[in-house]
Amino acid sequence: MVHQYADVDDKQVYTIIKHDVRDLEDYVAEVARFINRVEKYEG
Repeated sequence: MVHQYADVDDKQVYTIIKHDVRDLEDYVAEVARFINRVEKYEG
């Protein structure tokens, strides 16, 4: 596989998600803000 997804450590992913969920929430919030800006610009 080009991106080596088979080498992903599921336990490490779980730990990151469990302990660093704030990072994911911040990312989702930034994506939402970006979409809103684009919609206002194009709207």
